[in-house]
Amino acid sequence: MAYDVFISHSSKDKAVADAVCHALEESGIRCWIAPRDIAPGSTWAGAIVGAIPQCRVLVLIFSAGCNASDEVVREVALALESDLPVIPFRIEEVTPTGDLKFYLAPIHWLDALTPPLKQHFARLTERVWLLVREGPAPAVAEQSRTSRARYIIAGTVLVVSAAASVTLYQQLGKRAGGGNPRMAATTFSPGPAAATKPLTDSRAAAEESKKTGGVVPERGKNPAVPATSVSSSPRLPTTQPTPLQAGTVRVNPRDSLRYAWIPPGTFAMGCSAAGCEDKEKPSHQVKITKGYWIGQTEVTVGAFEKFAKPPEGQLGAKYPVAKVTWREATDYCADVGGRLPTEAEWEMAARAGSDQPSYGDLYRIAWYLDNAEGRSHEVGLKEANKFGLFDMLGNVYEWVSDWFVEMYERQLAIDPVGPPSGVRNRLVRGGSFGTVSGRVTTSHRLQNDPESRDPLVGFRCVIPVLEVAATLR
Repeated sequence: MAYDVFISHSSKDKAVADAVCHALEESGIRCWIAPRDIAPGSTWAGAIVGAIPQCRVLVLIFSAGCNASDEVVREVALALESDLPVIPFRIEEVTPTGDLKFYLAPIHWLDALTPPLKQHFARLTERVWLLVREGPAPAVAEQSRTSRARYIIAGTVLVVSAAASVTLYQQLGKRAGGGNPRMAATTFSPGPAAATKPLTDSRAAAEESKKTGGVVPERGKNPAVPATSVSSSPRLPTTQPTPLQAGTVRVNPRDSLRYAWIPPGTFAMGCSAAGCEDKEKPSHQVKITKGYWIGQTEVTVGAFEKFAKPPEGQLGAKYPVAKVTWREATDYCADVGGRLPTEAEWEMAARAGSDQPSYGDLYRIAWYLDNAEGRSHEVGLKEANKFGLFDMLGNVYEWVSDWFVEMYERQLAIDPVGPPSGVRNRLVRGGSFGTVSGRVTTSHRLQNDPESRDPLVGFRCVIPVLEVAATLR
């Protein structure tokens, strides 16, 4: 499997490297990091020599420890020999010495010297994203790495301006429809819902979405944008766009699945009634500052098999794909332009404004132990929540991006992403067809081995706002 970023670091900076890896993967950037991605039976050196040329960028977590690390020197040298851009992410106020001084002298640095360290992750993610998803412009590729950084900054301004213009166009676009009236794709424009047009197959859904501006475009193709929307000198719209309504749905042409818009907001996360487990406590306020698109249904077998062979034992194309590892789920989401939701994003979407354990009568909204007959069912057959999302409870558990922790913090959390690393397990949410009714709640949490192939576990993806803006052209 191809990766986007190789993360190089000294052994003493392992915790920082894991945190950087987590931040990049939260944005849909696939990272290779040792020892996590060294296959059993492989040698350390052989795995690294094979991995670096398969990546597109090397991020160096630079500190004094790097100057004393022969392994870091060899990794940087191999990256430059492979013509990979190197981004030194400096976490200590030291300069390179010895061979590293020779290799890094002409390269632009990204300093992360002021605490907290997390505040610098957004800048790093932005620079990496432009390199691995869009690539440097031809003129930049021929310049030194120092001048390349200046082009990246200018390119960021161009991306933001173009994205804002496209967003305005999308709000004026025509409607795209779906065959299931309860799952019909609506428009970005405000106003009452209109009749939708049926889409006979996934190809028609992709074509319709391209005409009206889907969540993300098919690879290598641009959505039909009027010449007045994005020009050679893009400008921000002079009028304020109307905010998207919660539950607005668009088709993602990459996997032909529908994604619903979840606006930013604040909600009470965790236990909402008596009888909760300790790991669901305490109830606490969470603020999500940026809206996002989340899959209207769990990823289906039919969608998954367009990108990879599903594990054995699937029930059919319209059923949720199960038995996928956390890494396979992460890779799929990256392939379709997004990532796994954070635990907080998942719960905010599942609650859809409700402070109750479930968002409706359990028998009508979920497949669980009492009504599922021991198996999963086709997605979208039960009633949706107020955001138009199906099967957020029951059917199959869903992977989220976070590592498992025993209890929440009590204070207000803003855009929480969980700890940067974990002892062992990731989280799954939502319950499954084998879960007892008392655990099929929006606050129920379960830890799961990220390498397991559990028939009760599937997933759905998130496409964050900034990533949508970065890919709409």
